[in-house]
Amino acid sequence: MGSETKSPTANSGSWFNPIDAYSSDDQYAFCTAADNSHLYYDYGFSLAGKTIDKVEIGIEFYCQAIESVRVRVSWDGGNTWSGWSNRYTLTTEDIIWLNFTSGTDWTPEKLSNDNLKVEVQLKVGGGGGCFAPDTLIAMADGSQKYIKDVELGEKVLSRDGIAVVTAKTVHKSVEDKYLLVKFKNVVMVPTHLVWEDSEWHAVPSGLKIVKMKEVVNIETDKQSLYANKILVHNIEKGAWTAYLDWIPVRVTYSSEAPKHLTDRFVLKGESQAGKAKGYI
Repeated sequence: MGSETKSPTANSGSWFNPIDAYSSDDQYAFCTAADNSHLYYDYGFSLAGKTIDKVEIGIEFYCQAIESVRVRVSWDGGNTWSGWSNRYTLTTEDIIWLNFTSGTDWTPEKLSNDNLKVEVQLKVGGGGGCFAPDTLIAMADGSQKYIKDVELGEKVLSRDGIAVVTAKTVHKSVEDKYLLVKFKNVVMVPTHLVWEDSEWHAVPSGLKIVKMKEVVNIETDKQSLYANKILVHNIEKGAWTAYLDWIPVRVTYSSEAPKHLTDRFVLKGESQAGKAKGYI
């Protein structure tokens, strides 16, 4: 099994300085208008003879806390698209990886310059985040405390050491109106990011919805915290617009299956081609 990460070499749309998102170099494409989109393409993949196992889109960016960024991908030159990803907010620059493997039956041809296109869009309204009230937060002294009991100014553990709680919001309803998901023993809104393999990742799509009458969110000055021992990204309010440093595509592949196997399943593969089946 191998993996290739490629950067775009062409673009179109209305973001400013778009070529500055071709590489991770602290040179930024940027956008100041809500609902404004930009296309990136010509990634230069050449994977003939390979079986595509995973396709991920990376977004290295930061934006205002009241704003968010989302992406989608096309595998036929822009005629058919996956659904939009969730909306994500990073007020300090970092990269997150979104898994679009289930969007289609990926083939090397669908990853060619003629077919692969990635669209990024700035939206007003941040990804934000909330947790179940009984979520345990790791405190700076090594203890754990229910998030509902954590107070402003208290110190918690974060990815970057000790962080200070800068904001707390409690939302209550007489009905089960808050829709969360459970991922690795953490009940939270699906727009949270989790830290795995030294990278921020979106939680998987298709998780069972958990309905709640009350949710709690706290923000830290270092944009992360430990919830039920899982490192989760959590925003702090800032004062920027959307800046895009890099928008790569990462493909994991294996050698082509033996010909007698591909012949057996070719009709099934062709019947599914081009049908969007979901995304993360």
